[in-house]
Amino acid sequence: MSVDELWSLHLEVKAALASRISAEKKKLELRLEQLRLSGTANGRRHERRPYPRVFPKYRNPAKPEETWAGRAALADRAASCRQEPR
Repeated sequence: MSVDELWSLHLEVKAALASRISAEKKKLELRLEQLRLSGTANGRRHERRPYPRVFPKYRNPAKPEETWAGRAALADRAASCRQEPR
């Protein structure tokens, strides 16, 4: 194949791939929009369900008024109360 034939083949392949990519992108964008709408009712998002109140489990011995429930990361005040391992 000559360079001109190879270049024309390159352009054909490039055009074919570009059309496939744009069609796939359009299909994915439609699907994404459907997923966005499926999480909503009448165009509004669902409210988060109410969770029960979590009562404190831990108390700072130095300041008894400081309490925490022990959820998530260790609170800064709790970290300062921690004893070093022996």
